[in-house]
Amino acid sequence: MFDMGKVSLFEASLSEPNDPVKSPLNDAKKIKKMLREIVKVCNLTILKTATHKFEPYGLTSLFLLSESHVSIHTWPENDSCAIDVYSCRDDYPVDKIEEVIKKHLNTENVNTSIHRRIS
Repeated sequence: MFDMGKVSLFEASLSEPNDPVKSPLNDAKKIKKMLREIVKVCNLTILKTATHKFEPYGLTSLFLLSESHVSIHTWPENDSCAIDVYSCRDDYPVDKIEEVIKKHLNTENVNTSIHRRIS
């Protein structure tokens, strides 16, 4: 069997309802800042980034890493988002990622699941 790494999935919802247009989940600059901090606490290496804003709201952002990727999909109209951190390295700190998400989104509502990718 081949161990392809660990993927951590984070589902977060904002503590307070927001106007979707003004939501932090619709602010590409804030979202990219959060993803950069996640990459930093995990000691990962960014190769490229791409972000797409949807109309009237919502966004997807992907950070391509030398170790794999970090991505987010947001639904400001539902005050929620999904964040994936996938790396061939096992040693990234899931608890610190949760702290970064909670800080940037001002929420305590983060559900986390961790999966091994094995072929």
